[in-house]
Amino acid sequence: MSPSPAPVAATAEDGFTLIELMVTLAILAAVVGLAMPRFGGSMSHASLHSTVQQIAAELRATRSAAMASNDEKTLSIDVQAHSYRSDVNTDLRPIPAEVSIDVSGSGVATLGQSTKLLRFLPDGSGGPGTLRFVDDGRAATLTIDWLTGSTHVAWSK
Repeated sequence: MSPSPAPVAATAEDGFTLIELMVTLAILAAVVGLAMPRFGGSMSHASLHSTVQQIAAELRATRSAAMASNDEKTLSIDVQAHSYRSDVNTDLRPIPAEVSIDVSGSGVATLGQSTKLLRFLPDGSGGPGTLRFVDDGRAATLTIDWLTGSTHVAWSK
C-alpha cells in the first residue's frame, strides 16, 4: 500500500477574490437586465397567439355545430368588454385587455353598441368577416370565408 500524498498548503492564489466575484455578478446582472425586455415581449406575443387560436377554434366548433344540428349557430364578441361566447360554449370567455379587437365584414351583425355577431348557417357557410387582433405591435387577422365558413389566420408584425 502506498502512502497517501502529503496535504498541499493553501496559497493566496487559490479561489476567487471578492472583487472578482463582484465583477462577475455585475456582468451577470447586466446580461439579465438586457434579456428581460425580450422575454416580456414574447409573453405578450404568446398571449396574442393563444387568444387568436382559441377564438379560431371556437369559430370552427360553432360552424361544426351548425352543420351537425342543421340549425344556425352564432359566436358573439363584445369588443368593449373584451369577451366572447358562442352557442356551443355559452360560458363568457375573456380576451386579454392588452389585445385590441376589430370585427368587420358584411356578414357581421352588431348587437347593442359593442357586440359583434358572427353567424354560421346549417350548410356550414358563414357571413364573411374579418377579425383583427393587435398587441404590442404584433397583429393577427382571422378571416371567415363566406362560402365555406372556413377560418384562416394570418400573422404580421
